[in-house]
Amino acid sequence: MKLFLQFKQDIFKRLRWLSREIQKAQKVGKCSAGLDSQMIVGASDETDKEIIEMSDILYNEFKARRVYYSAFEPIKNTPLEKKKPENPWREYRLYQASFLLRDYGFRKRDFIFDENNNFNLKQDPKFIIAKHNDLNIDINSADFNDLIKIPGIGLKTAENIINKRPIKNISDLKECGVILKKAYPFIEINGMRQLHLTKWLNN
Repeated sequence: MKLFLQFKQDIFKRLRWLSREIQKAQKVGKCSAGLDSQMIVGASDETDKEIIEMSDILYNEFKARRVYYSAFEPIKNTPLEKKKPENPWREYRLYQASFLLRDYGFRKRDFIFDENNNFNLKQDPKFIIAKHNDLNIDINSADFNDLIKIPGIGLKTAENIINKRPIKNISDLKECGVILKKAYPFIEINGMRQLHLTKWLNN
C-alpha cells in the first residue's frame, strides 16, 4: 500500500509539473498543444468510479485536454496474457462520461454507479443521471447549461434551440437536432410534459 501511494504521488507530481509547463507555454504563445492522458481499462481491479474520479482530477486540477480510454486486450508472452479482455462497451461508457466531465459541466458526484461502483453498460450515463434526478426542463425557458443536461441534446443542439426559440412543436425540435427518443421524457414545452408528445404534434 505504501509503495502504491508513493507511485501515485510520483505520477501526480510529474503531471502537476507538466500541466504548469504547458500552461506557461500557452500563455506566451509558444504551445498550442495540451495535456493528454490514457488509461487501460480492465487490466486491474479498478472500478469505473475510480476511473471517473481520476478523470475529474485530470480535467479540473491538471487541465487535461483529453483523457483516452482503451479496453484491455491480453497479449501473448506477457504477465497478463491469460487475463480476459475487457468489454468494449465499458470503454464506450467511460468515454461518454468523460465528455460529460469535460464539456457538459458534470462532476464526479453526479454519476450513478451500480453496487460494484461500475456503470450500467446498457444505458448512457447521461440518461441514467437524468432518470435518477427525474429531470424535467422547459425547452423555452432553460438556459444553455440546463439544456445540455438533457439526453439527446448536445452542445450545438442547445445553441440551435436557443437561437430558434420559441420552440412550438416536434418539427422545431427535430430541426434543431434533438434526438427525440432520448429527450422527450425529460422536457416540457410551455408547461406541457413531453410524456404526451402527440398532443402538440401539429401545433
